[in-house]
Amino acid sequence: NLLLKCTPMAAVVTAPAANMELRHELYGMEEAINMHHQQYGETLELVEMFRNLLLKCNSAAMRCLERSQTDMARELLEKAERLIEEVGTKLNADARETQQKLQATTFNNLSCYYSHEGDWDEALRYCTRAYSIEKNNPEATHTDLATSSLNMCAIL
Repeated sequence: NLLLKCTPMAAVVTAPAANMELRHELYGMEEAINMHHQQYGETLELVEMFRNLLLKCNSAAMRCLERSQTDMARELLEKAERLIEEVGTKLNADARETQQKLQATTFNNLSCYYSHEGDWDEALRYCTRAYSIEKNNPEATHTDLATSSLNMCAIL
């Protein structure tokens, strides 16, 4: 089972009414993934849907961080991290490189979150993990490695 352990995003995103649209969108994405998985199993389309959900969680978390909605940002990033870990072990080898790239993105964003919170040790830990993944992932670009390197410089 690919996503049976997922908790609904509606339970994670608990911001004020201003984030109602985001709450509905994330919940709808997760419901679509679960429905697709039940009907068709593990397909390439499912992997793409999962990728889009993770990217949405990451981008929404960073917008929350910019607005100082740190609790929501942390919850979204932790949700993305859990989903990647739960699903990543079940993906085929081709999809694993995409999963690693998403994991590195999430780790870089967690690094930004912990930097924002002043937890430099945790920020450095996540940034180092992101860099390590990107360094060994053939899909990673020079821009990906530069992002992790710049994050690390900002922390140090």
